[in-house]
Order: sequence, then C-alpha cells, then structure tokens
Amino acid sequence: MEAIGYPACVKPTDEERIGDRMTAAAQALRHTKVCICELKRGEVWNGCGTASMPVLIIREGLVGFEHFLSDGRRALTELFIPGDIVDCRRGLRQNQGAIVALADTRISTFDGATFDALRRSDDVLDKAFGDRLREQSHILRDHCVDIGKKTPAERIASFFFELLRRRRRASQSPDAIAIPLTYAELGDYLALQPETVSRAISRLTIDGIIAIGQGGTFDIEDEVELRRVANGGSPRRRKNDSGFARPMATLQQGA
Repeated sequence: MEAIGYPACVKPTDEERIGDRMTAAAQALRHTKVCICELKRGEVWNGCGTASMPVLIIREGLVGFEHFLSDGRRALTELFIPGDIVDCRRGLRQNQGAIVALADTRISTFDGATFDALRRSDDVLDKAFGDRLREQSHILRDHCVDIGKKTPAERIASFFFELLRRRRRASQSPDAIAIPLTYAELGDYLALQPETVSRAISRLTIDGIIAIGQGGTFDIEDEVELRRVANGGSPRRRKNDSGFARPMATLQQGA
C-alpha cells in the first residue's frame, strides 16, 4: 500500500528545540552519555529496554511503539512526533515491543541518570518534559477510548482531529496534513483492517469533511463536523446536487 503524504522529515518548531537544549546540556556535563541517531523509515531502534541509552527525544520524523503477537499480527500502540519523550527504562514489566521509525527520523538518546540529572538541574526543561509527558498520557487515554468504543469513521476522524490539534500547538499550518503512514500502518494503530481504513476515509471524503490534496495530503474541509464525528457522532449524509441525500451505497464507495 502506498504511503500517504510521506515526508522525509518534520520541520522542528521552537517547542521541539527542547531536544537541542537538552542535548547541549548533557554534552556539557562530565561523564554523561548522549547520542544523536538517525533512523531510516522502517528501521528498528535497537536500544529499547537496554541499560545503556533507554531514553529518547524525537528530534525530527515519526516513530511508533510496535508489538507483535505470537501469530505475527502487529499493533502500533503509540505514535511519537518531534518533541515527544520515550522512556524505555524497564519497570515491573518486561518490555515486549520495539521502537520503529515510520518516517526518516532523528533522535537524541540518553542514559537514565543523565536524563534525570538534567530534569533536576533545569526548571524550564523539567516543566517542558512534564508537560509533554502529561500530554502523551492524555493522548494514550483518548486512544484507548477510540479503539475500544468508536466506529471506524469515528476513529479516523479522531486521528485527524488530534493531528490538527497538535499542528496548531506547534504553530504549524493546519491547512494540509501529511500523514507518513500507509493504510496498513494506520490500521495497526487504530485496530482496523487496511480495507476498513480506506472505506472510512472514503466516507469522510464523500461527506465533505476531509479532502485528499496534492501529494497525498489531506485538507480539513469541515472542522466542526470532523470534531462532531470524532466525539462519537456518525457522519451526516450530505445532499447531492438534486437536493436528495446520497444513498448509503454511494457513501460506501471505495470499499
């Protein structure tokens, strides 16, 4: 399946330059460990769960946390964008997943002691990290609701709306959204089959909520309706040129 709007890298914003500040601070300290790594799309980071460099800050690109079941089925449980923090230090449970690059990605990796020392030594960094971790927790809780209770169209709408909200927070233009994920990868994240993803996107497109732009990007045509669907409302059937509502067979076009 062809990727949707695959960008090589995501341009960092002022908020995301926290990673630069943390890297510089770590390198200024004595006997600390910090490394900047570049991952190609599809490459798995091999440091997750190790004692050496278990904390990551995403600088550019997109990564996901993937799990495989014994029969080979894959789930993407979390997605991380520039500025997000991934702490892979093991707690009471064994890590059973891996970090995979879903776009060409650049990350800073730290040993746990350095990460904790930097948070203690810089109040600005500590607040920024705390805010990011809280945001990630909220996103994960919302994601649990999405895959547990929502219909395919509602899950796709929630995904688009979350991307729109994140872009605005990062002061990026919300007009066109590029998603560096295939339908299969998006399905792994939203617990849907690729065919179901395609049908749900087609339905939102036919209803005039989103539009497919040039280069595989998506334009938000009706943000109010997108939010309504994301919050659990079924897409309203729009009237065609003759004034009659489109039949359901037309809504399911592209199945």
